[in-house]
Amino acid sequence: MSEYIVKPRKSPWEKVRDWCKSWSPQVKQAVITGVILIVLTVVGWLWFSTKRTSEVNRSANIAATNGSGSPLVQGNGHIVNIDNSTHAEPQNDFASLASLDAFLLHLERLKSRFAEYDDYTKRVVGTPISWDGLVSGVSSSGDDVCLTLRSPPKRFSCSTLVYFPNAFRIRLYALKEGDAVRISGLIKEADITHILISATNFWLNGQ
Repeated sequence: MSEYIVKPRKSPWEKVRDWCKSWSPQVKQAVITGVILIVLTVVGWLWFSTKRTSEVNRSANIAATNGSGSPLVQGNGHIVNIDNSTHAEPQNDFASLASLDAFLLHLERLKSRFAEYDDYTKRVVGTPISWDGLVSGVSSSGDDVCLTLRSPPKRFSCSTLVYFPNAFRIRLYALKEGDAVRISGLIKEADITHILISATNFWLNGQ
C-alpha cells in the first residue's frame, strides 16, 4: 500500500516569499529600482507641498502702514496703494473737529458710507470742541438758552444748536443775527442735518 506525504498548507506570506525567491536576478533588481523610485517620488512630492504652503503663508502676511495718510500694503515684495476714499479715516478725527466747517465737510464725505458714518457720529459724542460760527438766532429751551449757529458755506443745510445754562441768558440775548462768535463745549449729538452742543462758554470774535 502506497504512502501519502501530507504537506502543510502555506500561508499567503510564505507563498509570496517563495514566489519572490523564484525571480531571476534581473527581475529582482528591476523591482528594487522601482520601489526606490516610488519612495523618492512620494518624498519629493511631500517636500514640494510643504514648501509651497510655507510660501503662500509668507505671501499672506500683509503689513500695513499709514504714516503719510495713504495706506500701503506690503506682501511678498509688492506694494499696493489703497484709496482712502473707500476706507475709514479714524486718523482724521482731530482734523475733522478743528472747525464747524471741517466737521460738516467730513460728515458730507461719510454720508454715503453708512457704517463709517454711523461709527463716526457715535464716536464724537462727548468730544470737546471750540468752533467759530455766525449767530442765526437765540431762543429759550426749558432751563437752557439755545443759540443757533449757521456755518458760512451756504451749501450745508445743517442746524447747529448750542445749549447754554440759564446764567448766559443776558449775554446771549444781547447778540445780533450775523454776529461772529466762538463757542466751546461738548458734542451731545451729531448728524448730517443737525448738531447739538452742550456749551460751556462763548466769545464774540475779535474780543
